[in-house]
Amino acid sequence: MKSVIFSFLLAAFFSHDIQVAFFKLSQEDNQLTMEIKFEKEDLESTFDENHIELNDKNIKTYLLKNLTLAINGNKQQLSFDEMLIKNKHIYLKSNILEIDEVVKSVDIQNTCLLNIANHSNIVEVRLNKSERDFLMDSDRTSIKLSY
Repeated sequence: MKSVIFSFLLAAFFSHDIQVAFFKLSQEDNQLTMEIKFEKEDLESTFDENHIELNDKNIKTYLLKNLTLAINGNKQQLSFDEMLIKNKHIYLKSNILEIDEVVKSVDIQNTCLLNIANHSNIVEVRLNKSERDFLMDSDRTSIKLSY
């Protein structure tokens, strides 16, 4: 419940004053999922800076270069099959894998949008009936969790 309130407060109070993106790793039954929410303006700025066209293919390529995930020591292939641009946001979803074993460790490397001054990535992890939230920025680009 605290994490829901934390996420709501961040979204409400820091919508454009502080640049944030949200990354949610969750598990339902045996399915692991990564959901991402970007400010469209932030991605446009980053892509313009690098002279890259903002489109589905380039967004997915950007994520594969700037976001890595390992479950139980095994690097996961992120495939963003669902993408939606709605109003000022870009939403992506990746069904990572079906897992038959208990998640014992999670390693996340995230450098998305860190070219933007004071940008932060909020990482929400919902695994093994626990909720943990992390603030990632240019000083903290990786998280290692053990269960």
